[in-house]
Amino acid sequence: MGRTSMVAVHGKAHTRVRSFVTNAINRPEALNRIAAHVQPRMVIALQSWAQSGKINARFETQKLTFDNIGKLFMSMEPGPLLQSMDKLYQALLLGVRAYPINIPGFAYHRALQKKA
Repeated sequence: MGRTSMVAVHGKAHTRVRSFVTNAINRPEALNRIAAHVQPRMVIALQSWAQSGKINARFETQKLTFDNIGKLFMSMEPGPLLQSMDKLYQALLLGVRAYPINIPGFAYHRALQKKA
C-alpha cells in the first residue's frame, strides 16, 4: 500500500509498475527459482498435514502461502515475527473489504489502527 502501489497508480505509471512485478515473477527463470524455494516447504507441510490427520485446509494453506511470501519477498523464515505480520495483514485485509466507517468496533477502524 502507498502512493506508488500498483493498485494506487493509474495509466503509464500502473503499466510500468505492473511490468516490473510481472517480469520479476512470470519469467521461466523466476518461476524455477520460486519453485526451488517453495517445494521443500510444501513437502514438509504436506507431510505434517498427513500426520495430523484432520486439518483446517483454509487456515493451513493461508499460513503456508504467507510463509512462502515472507521468504520470497522479505527473506524471512517462519516464526513469531512473521506470524505477527500475518495477523496484522489479515486485520488490514478485513478493513480493505469493509465499509469505510471509522468508528471503534468496525473492521475499517481496526484496519486503520493496524496500518498506523
